[in-house]
Amino acid sequence: MELSQELEERVREGSYSVPGGYQRFLADQREMVEKYQRVPWKGIMAAEVLQEFLKSKETVAQAVLQTDQSLTDRQREIEAERARAEAAEREAQLSQEMQAKTEQLLQDQTRSHQEHVQQLTAKMEQDRKQLLAEQERALALKLQEQERLLREGFRGEAARLEQQMQNLRQEMNRPRRSVCVVC
Repeated sequence: MELSQELEERVREGSYSVPGGYQRFLADQREMVEKYQRVPWKGIMAAEVLQEFLKSKETVAQAVLQTDQSLTDRQREIEAERARAEAAEREAQLSQEMQAKTEQLLQDQTRSHQEHVQQLTAKMEQDRKQLLAEQERALALKLQEQERLLREGFRGEAARLEQQMQNLRQEMNRPRRSVCVVC
């Protein structure tokens, strides 16, 4: 009884009411048995007394085992829940990263499209100016040719050139339709 007091005190304090507590209980019980066996002058009934004592502690051992199993199961459930929560958090973080990348890609595409539209608009304006300059040069050449023909006496040819110049002026003054490069 003397040797088992420490073991019983630990049971009352709940020292074994933790995951893995049953293994600690068994280790402490073995240590107590070893101490008991080292005590001299126990008498002839020492082995039987020890067996009776150990048998009387089986219900305590079973209670410690059940508590240990319950706590160990609960600890596993908590760890599994924690792992699920961490996985969900990682998944949410990945989702946010993917959304941010998608938004960045859309912004890049929009910017690229706007730059392309600006380039096409600038090219169209350049082409329009170039066409206008070519038309002005053609008109100037026809005027020179008309003057030459008038000087040389070719009135019919001059009238035909006058008509061509009139058509060319009308074409130059006609409003241009804008081509929508976005559509």
